[in-house]
Amino acid sequence: MTVFDTKNVKYGAYSAALIAVVIAIVLVINMVAGMLPDSVNKVDLTANKLYSISEETRSVLKDLDQDVTMTVLAPEDKAEDMLVRVLNKYESASNKITVEYVDPTINMAMADQYKDLTAGSVIVKSENRERTVDLNSIFPADYDSYYSTGQVSYNFDGEGQLTSAIAYVTSGNLSKLYTVTGHGESALGSLAVTRIEQQNLETAELNLMAASSIPEDCDCLLINAPQSDYTESEAGLVLDYLRDGGKVIVLSAYAESALTNFNSILDAYGITVNEGIVMEGANHYYQYPIYVLGTLQDSDITSGVMNSNTNILVPYALGYTLHEAENIETTELVTTSSSAYLKKPGDDGSFATLEKEDGDPEGTYDLAVLATGSSTLEEDNAAGELIAISAASLIDDNVNQSFGLGNLDLFMSCVAHMCSNEENTMVSIPSKSLSSDPITVPQMHTLIWALVAVIIIPLAVLIAGLVIWLKRRKK
Repeated sequence: MTVFDTKNVKYGAYSAALIAVVIAIVLVINMVAGMLPDSVNKVDLTANKLYSISEETRSVLKDLDQDVTMTVLAPEDKAEDMLVRVLNKYESASNKITVEYVDPTINMAMADQYKDLTAGSVIVKSENRERTVDLNSIFPADYDSYYSTGQVSYNFDGEGQLTSAIAYVTSGNLSKLYTVTGHGESALGSLAVTRIEQQNLETAELNLMAASSIPEDCDCLLINAPQSDYTESEAGLVLDYLRDGGKVIVLSAYAESALTNFNSILDAYGITVNEGIVMEGANHYYQYPIYVLGTLQDSDITSGVMNSNTNILVPYALGYTLHEAENIETTELVTTSSSAYLKKPGDDGSFATLEKEDGDPEGTYDLAVLATGSSTLEEDNAAGELIAISAASLIDDNVNQSFGLGNLDLFMSCVAHMCSNEENTMVSIPSKSLSSDPITVPQMHTLIWALVAVIIIPLAVLIAGLVIWLKRRKK
């Protein structure tokens, strides 16, 4: 008997052979995986799915009926890696999408044609139209934390920008949004205007006093914070438009004079505008109850915003409550907590106190509502859809520049829902933060895990060792 015939040597040989087989299998798997495209062999493990595309984008790509070329103004090995990986997802999701990379230092014609674009930007082109997506809009700067940290963070808006561009170049007639004027309405802020332009919308103003009807090409009517009341005739124009299947978005705001005729439009759709400004007793920003942090309710309109985990801040909101209206179905989009209350401002528009006092109505109030009418076109039965938002401050530039919020994402989701037509697809995809969010562990969880790590695991090891030692001693 030789030393190689021992049991230990045989076990060692078997182990070595098994290890060699496992290593060979792993090498083969890696070789095969390396031959697959990035869209297949790379898994997106980021918390906010930076390298993935949403179902909304997949739906747009699935419905494409014409070829789209997406040209990146950079060699592939020098383009932004995140952008390259997302573009691979687009190309894999539809055979109508072709991604190309052009080096502007070599292709002088392209460099001259798109000299105003940042290197690495994307040109999206179909047989009908083209749209350029600058790299700076794909990675927009976020200055929210600059004054507190001295640092500028960046977001990734690649999917939102690219999908919007695809929808634009493949659309037929673009949707048209009319904004009402003539009653002291607030002008849309620059941030909202930019987002509306990104949604491929044509815009125009409409003075109801000079109109005999809502224009036929109006896909959606936007009424932003009127300060003087409508006439019965003007309110009737809006209701007639709704009865014919129209779409209306209303943003309310406090007005010194009563808006009886205007509020009758909301009333016809099951929405009562209560007197007073909403104060939040439980869910507000810092120590200001008038800065209400709204609670998103689950719906098709709010789902994208809910997934982005951003706050909805609604300062100076009016209090909506719902009531039954014939042939009207209402869906709550944003609400307060049950601890909210209403306060009426004084004659000068100010409050003596923001704290709750005796006589202040308390309860849950609606901050945004979708009201849908029946399909019947009878005179007394309202059709169409109306979205009412109880505070025009939702889209105010000062609010949205000062806080990291989902306000504009919510507003644009409403616009996309209301303004889409058969030939124009509206998309509303929130940008994704590139910042690393700190992991916050509740104190109770900390105590539990500390107990497990410091006491339970060492004790379990000690007991197991003691049992094994006792068994061996008996042998």
